[in-house]
Amino acid sequence: MKVGLFFRDRALQKAANAGIFPAAALADLSEAQWDSVFNVNVKGTLFAVQACLPYLQKSSSGRVVVTSSITGPITGFPGWSHYAATKAAQLGFIRTAAIELARDNITINAVLPGNILTEGLQDLGEQYLKQMAASTLIFAVGVSRPSRAFVPGPPPPRH
Repeated sequence: MKVGLFFRDRALQKAANAGIFPAAALADLSEAQWDSVFNVNVKGTLFAVQACLPYLQKSSSGRVVVTSSITGPITGFPGWSHYAATKAAQLGFIRTAAIELARDNITINAVLPGNILTEGLQDLGEQYLKQMAASTLIFAVGVSRPSRAFVPGPPPPRH
């Protein structure tokens, strides 16, 4: 789980980015595999947000951005039913957390990228990458670049 806390214009911002996606056909999917993916993708989101809450609540307006996925809430892929379920669960969590956190002037949102060319995606092989690229409007898989959305600042104050 990658978590970043950043200050920008006196607002504390938190970014959470985690996800594992070991392929497993539905007929062969074990409870241990299901639990493993939920532990990282859903519990990881919960624990990352909880860990930052004290700092977010002390800021003038906290911001949380969670990286989810189009897989689950929008589309699916064979062998990823467990991954898709976790990404849909993240969105349910975010919708409800947004209502709860609003009283502290904290927003929580998600970005839902399609396939981004990461080491994990490359490990799925050339055939998978070609299949994914062919399913997009631009016939390509996204390329990851450092984000300019958050400007690093000083660490959160300790109280």
